[in-house]
Amino acid sequence: MEIAGAFGDLGTLVPFVVAYIGVLKMDPFGVLFAFGLAMIVCGFVYRTPIPVQPMKAAGAIATTQAAQTIVIAPAMVWAASLTTGIVWLLLGLTGTARYVTRFITRPIVLGIILGLCFGFMIEGAKMMAQNWWIGGAALLGTSLLLTNRVIPAMFLLLLFGASYGILNDPTLLAALREVRIELRLPELALTRLTLNDLLIGTVFLALPQIPLTGLASRLTNEALAHSHESGFFEVIGCPRSGLEGGL
Repeated sequence: MEIAGAFGDLGTLVPFVVAYIGVLKMDPFGVLFAFGLAMIVCGFVYRTPIPVQPMKAAGAIATTQAAQTIVIAPAMVWAASLTTGIVWLLLGLTGTARYVTRFITRPIVLGIILGLCFGFMIEGAKMMAQNWWIGGAALLGTSLLLTNRVIPAMFLLLLFGASYGILNDPTLLAALREVRIELRLPELALTRLTLNDLLIGTVFLALPQIPLTGLASRLTNEALAHSHESGFFEVIGCPRSGLEGGL
């Protein structure tokens, strides 16, 4: 189940990371190095499964260029990350975050989780309809392995998806052969931030992201962390091992 959990979190991480790298042309080394370091730190500090994810609201805005008159650059994403981090650091150090969450009741937290689950299910159904026999085969395999504690379903899904993608488009394999792996030291990009980057990143990316982080990440993680005492999994009708693995 530990292996299953390691792959289960990739379902939302990979699309946003690919968008940041492919659309915004952000440095892959910087993005992946930061994620890996954050996951290791969270594991040693909290000793419990905590998902380390891209900023979804900021990523959706940046990659779709929602602000029609403004082109989002990587530096603006750096600025949004910096602003978001400072805000939550201050809320945590001052205790304000815990005070604010007292006004948000348990049903709201459950509603957030259920809403996200239904959203993913609906989007998944739409994608499956585009190629129903591939989607049906993946759904059948997932259903058979959902409670299997030996073979992680998500790992096989990733292999299945990658194999189908290569068979459907053989040029992908040739592109992978051209990838070169090399080691280098990370660079400090904050020194290249301008006031314009900071303003646009804060207003257009960080401000929409902060409420989402507070509700969908901060509150749900706290609820899941205390789930063994509160019966959280039984309330939402999910098997405890499966949801823990998914996180």
